[in-house]
Amino acid sequence: MPALIILVLVSLAALMPQLYVRSCMRRYNKPLGYAPGTGGELARHLLNRHAIHTTTVVEDQRGDFYDPSSRRLHLQPQHFNGTSLTAITVAAHEFGHALQHYQGSALLRLRTSLGKIAAWLTPIAPLAFSAGAILMVSFQRLALALFALAIGSRLIGIVIHLITLPVELDASFAKALPILIKGEYIEPQDYQGARKILRAAALTYLSAALMQLLVVWRWTVLRR
Repeated sequence: MPALIILVLVSLAALMPQLYVRSCMRRYNKPLGYAPGTGGELARHLLNRHAIHTTTVVEDQRGDFYDPSSRRLHLQPQHFNGTSLTAITVAAHEFGHALQHYQGSALLRLRTSLGKIAAWLTPIAPLAFSAGAILMVSFQRLALALFALAIGSRLIGIVIHLITLPVELDASFAKALPILIKGEYIEPQDYQGARKILRAAALTYLSAALMQLLVVWRWTVLRR
């Protein structure tokens, strides 16, 4: 029973931020009457304004993110082409990551390096766990090594998300929000809404870390 209660609590803790993020993004996804351009245009403008000419802005169905390896700032179609507060704020946030890269952020470099390791380990983890379960009866040492590999890869994922959190907060509140306010890209009545959107963006990584923790806990229980 205690294990079931822990499972429910962790699941709720991981789910609530996701629901908040979706609600927040939808709430502010209405066109701004004063917006001078789209999210994609704002991102290009900010890159030019800060003389970051090596980065390009692309439309991407997969999501909103900045890729340091290709130096591309990716925006979903509704944010690339949209003029809502959500589109403008998300574009400024992703520009914040490009600015971190341009300024040589140590945390961004660390996150990128660990991300490459995680990308290699993530598809291996479920296979390693399944193989360990099969081999547990006849080859216990090999099975335990496979369990360790599976759980270790998930723990790396948690570390990456925890490192990502301060990176996201810096991109949001030390870069994107001051740029939006000081540059007068948004009006005073929308300052609070922009803060909520940026806070929601950071919460996605906290939720992802909790989901990874939930997987590790379940695998540990199953192994026992």
